[in-house]
Amino acid sequence: MCKHLGPRSTCGNLQSPLAGRQVSKDNQCSLFLESSAQVKYGEALKASLAAGSTIPVIPTIQSAIELGLPQDDEIAARFHLSDGYREIFGNSDGSMEQIVAMPEFAKSIAEAEQALKIDAQGDYGYFAQPLNRSRLDRLNYIYQMEARTIKDRDGTQAAIDYVENKLRFFSYLPSTPMYSLLNELAGWYIEAGEPDNAKKQFQAIVDSAPVTIGEQDSREQQVRDYAASKLAELSAPPTLDKFSPEARSQRRARNSVICGVIGLFLFGWLFGPIAIILGAGARSKITELKAGGTGKAFAGMILGVVATLIGCLEIFQLLLHHHL
Repeated sequence: MCKHLGPRSTCGNLQSPLAGRQVSKDNQCSLFLESSAQVKYGEALKASLAAGSTIPVIPTIQSAIELGLPQDDEIAARFHLSDGYREIFGNSDGSMEQIVAMPEFAKSIAEAEQALKIDAQGDYGYFAQPLNRSRLDRLNYIYQMEARTIKDRDGTQAAIDYVENKLRFFSYLPSTPMYSLLNELAGWYIEAGEPDNAKKQFQAIVDSAPVTIGEQDSREQQVRDYAASKLAELSAPPTLDKFSPEARSQRRARNSVICGVIGLFLFGWLFGPIAIILGAGARSKITELKAGGTGKAFAGMILGVVATLIGCLEIFQLLLHHHL
């Protein structure tokens, strides 16, 4: 690799006849200078594959970054570093709190976030590629570990703030890969009494593109299915508690209409006043609660008045007939 090679394999040497052009390994140039950074990174990748671990090559990758990799290579290198640090704390048998407190835990997050920043600022599309997007799934659980520790220590709101801040790193992507973290966040919003915010998180999960590849698909699908069911549950019209003041008032309004209708045909002198009393009481309470159903209560009152008049007229006619 040439030292003058920049992002997207373009020549960065203005004196080169290939300046600004995308070059391949077959291109030749008299100004070629070997890139020690890319040589080191290439050596690190080979050694990592041979060892089956990134841990032994962490210093080599760090050295390659310090020597100056092209930014698109630096994204990959920093994410490899993140994986190496994740291996270290992943091999620990400590508690979740102890693991989160390890320096390697913070370093793993910092390197991954730096890779995301470079990708966003350079518009490289590195994490938009399916394979690289699937690698971000690991961050779901790293963030969840720290968020749960924060929740246990500082409370639900502190954990919510932490997660919302971390989600900003992924806002440049077409859709978020943090489906599991969003699921956790939605649960905390429900716990905090904020169902509308919970719905937003579940909706984001449902709308997001797939993240995992292969055997991990079923676990992701379970989270997606759960999010869809919770979204439907939270979007359903609320059911009234039958003993709530609003429910009782609406029952009175309905009974007022029933009594008023009965009173039009039978015992208006009895059912009419009952309809008026029930309707007036219901209307007053519904207005106080700023709930629905005032129209029904008013209709019951009108029917009650008419039924009462009809009932009184019937009584008057009976008395008149008896007197005659």
